[in-house]
Amino acid sequence: MIPEGGTVELIAPHEPRPLRGEFRERYGNAFSWEVVESEPGRCRVQITKEAGGDADGSGDTNEAEADDEAVEILEELDVRDLPPAQRHERIFAAYDDLTEGTGFVLVNDHDPKPLYHQFEAETGPEFRWEYRQKEPEEFRVLIGKTRVAGSEPSSGKEAAGDASNAPF
Repeated sequence: MIPEGGTVELIAPHEPRPLRGEFRERYGNAFSWEVVESEPGRCRVQITKEAGGDADGSGDTNEAEADDEAVEILEELDVRDLPPAQRHERIFAAYDDLTEGTGFVLVNDHDPKPLYHQFEAETGPEFRWEYRQKEPEEFRVLIGKTRVAGSEPSSGKEAAGDASNAPF
């Protein structure tokens, strides 16, 4: 148990975004999350329990909206009607067209988890993946490019990273 105002520091080979999502979902605004060091193969994160924070487990409904402000959704890409052999090509083409701070919502008829691993292997630390809906026959995933701390604006095509932060 972390006391109010207390801080826990995590050191990982990448930013543990799934854990951050879990904290947001479970504790809402009760914790702040700060990346204090980020370099290839090492990330230090400080998690602080806020005084008077909402720790009732209700989550923060505004967090997703705040995240949307960081990544502007340009389109919804529904690939359910495409032949499976054409889907990845179309999805990667849409990703290549993105600039930092933009994204799209992928709509698919199955969990595109293997696609996540392909993105992870082929893209850099700007890659963002966030499930929006997991229902039979309809999965929605925000796929985007975020600004990497300390980077100049770019398409991110030249960056390659080992950020293993699968959100599932």
